[in-house]
Amino acid sequence: MAEPANYRKNTGKYKFNLNIKDGSGQFRKSVLNTIIQIKGGDTYAQTIIESLSVPVDKKWKAGYLTIEGTVLKNGNTIAFGTEQVLLKNRASLNKDLAGLRIEVLKWSAAEKALKDAGIATKSEGIQSSENNSVVIAGDIPDNKNMKRLLEKTSKGATLFIKFDEKWAKKLYELKILKTSVSEWGGNQVAYWHGNGWGYIDHFVGDQAIPSKSTIGTNSWEVPGNPKGFYPFEANYPQKAYGAWFARPDKLLVLIGEISYGEGKIILHPSYHIDEENAFNDLLFFNIIKEGHRK
Repeated sequence: MAEPANYRKNTGKYKFNLNIKDGSGQFRKSVLNTIIQIKGGDTYAQTIIESLSVPVDKKWKAGYLTIEGTVLKNGNTIAFGTEQVLLKNRASLNKDLAGLRIEVLKWSAAEKALKDAGIATKSEGIQSSENNSVVIAGDIPDNKNMKRLLEKTSKGATLFIKFDEKWAKKLYELKILKTSVSEWGGNQVAYWHGNGWGYIDHFVGDQAIPSKSTIGTNSWEVPGNPKGFYPFEANYPQKAYGAWFARPDKLLVLIGEISYGEGKIILHPSYHIDEENAFNDLLFFNIIKEGHRK
């Protein structure tokens, strides 16, 4: 009886390595370095290890944990694969915000997140250099504080808003928004898995695989659907990060940025820090870091 064409092909012993990169993109741990037996032939997939536990070091940077596996023969790479999970580790993000003076108004979850990261927030109204100031606002402040925040922003601060229907109405009344926001939502649609790409690579980076620079939110352990808004028309220069498309005729903006004097206003309506989720953490801290860059 003749042997199948692939019989014994590629069978034998191979070297197998498993390494981990943390959110900084640096290799942090060699998890495995061993010899494995490959069946080869017509076996297109086989279990190498039934289970594997990897302790996470408290010093690892939050964000993408990238697990890279390599199969080698005589020093040559025969197969290579990667997988990613998200790591929540607020303390590791401390250095990212070094030098910023941060004030938080009416957003307890934001204040707690920064405290967990070892970042001191300033009390309301503290005097600080405008070009390294970030004001994070949850609920709408009173008129006196609202005026102060806008004055501070116009001098170079970044105003980071937990954007919702009430904020949209307020910014329209203040003539910062040119057009009233009339649509909210963003339910993910089955078999349409490209929702909300743009803001991720701008505010989170390009470590995502396999597409490297963009990734849909339904791949990332998010706690729910994105919440977008439309229209987004301001009386000042603006940028939109992330456009949610359920179908080509449905467009919602996921994060908005308005240039206001020498500073900027960031409208953040979705995946808030309140939900205690690794993806939300990554977005929150990177909006502060990347959003404040001029």
